[in-house]
Amino acid sequence: MPLLRSMDPALILFSVCAALVGCGPATPQVYHLSGNVMFEGAPVANGTITFVSEEPSVVDDFAPIDAQGNYQAQVKAGKKKIVIHATREEGEVDPVMGSRPLVAYLPPEYSTAALTKLTLDVSADGTHDFHLVKP
Repeated sequence: MPLLRSMDPALILFSVCAALVGCGPATPQVYHLSGNVMFEGAPVANGTITFVSEEPSVVDDFAPIDAQGNYQAQVKAGKKKIVIHATREEGEVDPVMGSRPLVAYLPPEYSTAALTKLTLDVSADGTHDFHLVKP
């Protein structure tokens, strides 16, 4: 203990902080992905694309899909399931809301993590288009 008493408190604090930072998990590599999402030949407008990690400790990444069906995302490296959600106005105008209801229209094979067959192994920046059809 006499050695600690003779050391500068700032040096001790620095040493402890350096040890803690050095022992943390490595930051996963992140890549820029972009592409276009189509369903039955038409852009999937105003939806979301989610990159679901197969590793439970890795947080999923997602990005909005614009009106032309385009997305741009920053995605952590690794194997991903792709889940795509989109809604569109359908039916009569709701008199209370003053608009038509939004209805999800993509089949569960694309919009549910447990059912999707869409996968991607993210290992580099790139363009990945998804052209979906009714199953």
